[in-house]
Amino acid sequence: MNLCGKTEIIDIVPLTEGARFVVANDTGTAHVAAAANRPMLIVCGPTNPVRVVPVGEQVEAIELDLECMYCYCKHECDHHSCMVGITPEMVLDRLGLMGVV
Repeated sequence: MNLCGKTEIIDIVPLTEGARFVVANDTGTAHVAAAANRPMLIVCGPTNPVRVVPVGEQVEAIELDLECMYCYCKHECDHHSCMVGITPEMVLDRLGLMGVV
């Protein structure tokens, strides 16, 4: 469900409280959603999960082990391998390992 532009920040916790799990990228929205205490998988591309993943026992990160990882987009990137390489199947597999699907 894509609610971009249709919600306010105060809507995020109530929206996620009923979720079986949350998949998000490493944004402030994910940090707010973490307040709902739902299992979360955070997709990290050019960022270091140690620095950007919300705090919580049920929060995990998925990332690719690439030479350019943790670049924080400090250079012109024409391939975005860190994001496009994370497939829906990888996300589903990880959610399965977390025991939420």
